[in-house]
Amino acid sequence: KQWYQRRVHGGIVHKKVKLDSDRALSATERQDQMSQLTMDGCPVEDLGLDFTLPGYPNIELRKGGRDMSVNLDNLANYVSLVSHWMLIEGVSTQMEAVREGFNSVFPISSLGMFYPDELDQIFCGTVQSFIPWDFKVLSESCKPDHGYNTESDSITNLFSI
Repeated sequence: KQWYQRRVHGGIVHKKVKLDSDRALSATERQDQMSQLTMDGCPVEDLGLDFTLPGYPNIELRKGGRDMSVNLDNLANYVSLVSHWMLIEGVSTQMEAVREGFNSVFPISSLGMFYPDELDQIFCGTVQSFIPWDFKVLSESCKPDHGYNTESDSITNLFSI
């Protein structure tokens, strides 16, 4: 999300906001500079974007989004909606499965006794004790079950990621 927002929102949208608020520019100068705001040389309007989730034309980011073209004036809203869908709506089912799996091993309600910094240290370690998770470390630390073992294709693929 951060890369996407920096690339689009932090670039074009930020520049547009600055131009809109620059009272030293005449209307003609402002319009001229606005017309130069592009994505790698291409005007936003020519990107052929609408308010659907990129790669999923059946998922509208807002009602009637399929029929709404993205332009410089609504680009900030588009970026915000895409980010929301990709990072919240699009992964909520998977995150719920992770939560349920974690809860089956260690009750999430018990995590309330820890401060966020302590949880970070428990799950990520400290800089001094940090051991990067590579294939070997994961193989030695994990005990696959339910018919899987450390040599199962699914497990080796997971550890290789």
